[in-house]
Amino acid sequence: MGPAPYLLAINPVTNKIYVPNYDSGTVTVIDGTTNGTTPVTVGVNPYSVVVNPVTNKIYVGNYGSTYVTVIDGVTNDTTNVTVPEYSSILDVNPVTNKIYVPCNYANDVVTVIDGATNGTTTVTVGSYPISVAVNPATNKVYVANQYANNITVINVDQSQAVPNTVTASGVADSQTLENSNLFATTNSNPSFTGTATSAYSASSAYSGLSSLTNPTLTSLYYWVDDGTSTGWTWVSPSSGSFSVTLSDEIVGVHTLYLFAGYGDEGVPASSGNGTGNSPEISNLVAVPFVVLPIPTATVVVADANPQSLNSGVTFTATVTPNVAGAFSPSGTVSFFDGSTLLGSGSLVDNVATFATSSLTAGSHTITAIYSGDTHYASSTTASLTEQILLTPSVSAWPTASAITYGQTLAASTLTGGSSTPGGTFAWTTPTTMPTAGTASYSVTFTPTDSTDYSTVTSTVSVTANQVAYTVTFVTDGTPGATLTGSTSQSITSGGSTTAVTAVAPSGYTFLNWTGVNGFVGGFANPLTVTNVTGAYVITANFAAPRIAVERPGKHHPLERHHRDARPGEGLQHRGQEPCKHQGLHPGLAAAVSKRLKRCRWNPNFRHPPEGCAAEHRRAVPVHQAQV
Repeated sequence: MGPAPYLLAINPVTNKIYVPNYDSGTVTVIDGTTNGTTPVTVGVNPYSVVVNPVTNKIYVGNYGSTYVTVIDGVTNDTTNVTVPEYSSILDVNPVTNKIYVPCNYANDVVTVIDGATNGTTTVTVGSYPISVAVNPATNKVYVANQYANNITVINVDQSQAVPNTVTASGVADSQTLENSNLFATTNSNPSFTGTATSAYSASSAYSGLSSLTNPTLTSLYYWVDDGTSTGWTWVSPSSGSFSVTLSDEIVGVHTLYLFAGYGDEGVPASSGNGTGNSPEISNLVAVPFVVLPIPTATVVVADANPQSLNSGVTFTATVTPNVAGAFSPSGTVSFFDGSTLLGSGSLVDNVATFATSSLTAGSHTITAIYSGDTHYASSTTASLTEQILLTPSVSAWPTASAITYGQTLAASTLTGGSSTPGGTFAWTTPTTMPTAGTASYSVTFTPTDSTDYSTVTSTVSVTANQVAYTVTFVTDGTPGATLTGSTSQSITSGGSTTAVTAVAPSGYTFLNWTGVNGFVGGFANPLTVTNVTGAYVITANFAAPRIAVERPGKHHPLERHHRDARPGEGLQHRGQEPCKHQGLHPGLAAAVSKRLKRCRWNPNFRHPPEGCAAEHRRAVPVHQAQV
């Protein structure tokens, strides 16, 4: 920035700021996206600037020179326009492209510069005009005369009233900026409403006709100076009211022009709207408005942070408009390491990425800047600190102790190992169960200085020794039950047994297999045990069906007791008086009672539960054996 900055101005379309430096004869141009600056040489004692955002021209009033400097907003090239004397606070009408320059040293005039040709005219005003202000909607210019203590109003149009009138204004919505004299919105499809009315009255010759009415305006025509309109668009007012919705207006200051008539106007390229040359048209109405860029928010993340030196890291920037339901922005995102540009990426579905593996070791301050487009404003992310770590030097990796097959790596102890800087070695996945024999598995080295150094991995060999286990098969003691196949087998850990079949005696059925030392049980018969990991003792269990045992002349009391017991009779719960089996042989009664003490039958149910019934059924062979 130069010395003594004065009255600055902003171009909202290009996001450039222009600051006159009174003591250096320069204007500093600030890039609103990057805050970078460019000096432009102008006249002596630049005092104020104004911007025409439609033409992207900047006008500098030089208080010490008899010319106004015109800066091209694209190239920063300058042109000088001569004025009668020193200039102070000037203004511009972007609708008419006229610039008003108060010249207050001796002439008391306002110089009007034609922005298209740089030609000038003068308008005499009051004593010592110090500043001007323009109302682009009414095309009136207001001049503050410092010594005269008054205001001069310049009516640029100097037109008489036309009976046909048109009024129009922008329709406010959620994207409209409040408290703005100029209709301003971030909506690229702004709407306008208005009225078209006629004030014609009948002459005295026709005043006595009661049926005489003022005709209604039937046609309205509009055009926008947005660089894309190719002709006037026609709409039909309804009861004097109309609405107009524009589409895809780019960011910038625009003017909506409108006039109304009776439908027989001779409009070029619009013969369908009227073929005559009716003079009954309204004045041309200009409605200036500005489409502002939709604000955005941009965030940046890294796929790996921290990351090892020379390893790739991908930065992802996401651009989000602050308007719900808005279409996706376009443009590019530039990624910076501090003030150094790393690279850029194009937006696709609101996301841009950039990958690099060239970051040096240490901390890096990463920011991403979205460029903006014809509808969206640029935005810059908060900074992201990306840490790039050095790779430690491991001169020797540790050795691993042997384990038994079936154990995990956590059972193997790592010893030894040497590194710079120091740190610890550990299995990368300690829950892994190695295969039998010797194989290599991943080990991770974690440095003590994790701020500057990354972890590294390598492989270390470990041996998993197989063990031989004796697997024994037995029966549950049921008389006559047998097993076929090898009932005592030596199996290497992880191996499988040969098949063993449980053979039930007459009247019995095979129930299941149970076991100890890690065997989980099963129902397959014959049985082959796979993945042996212990010295299993496996028992074959059998069950006998319910058998009616009779004495001469009546059912055996045991059968009747099981089948016909009522609540309060017969079998009891553990801890109560055991069953009394009257009429049984004394030896049989003792044996049956011994079996039935295991019963948990609830006498409130007609039939004993399955576990109880099994004990009952096992009592029957005792009876048969003693009979």
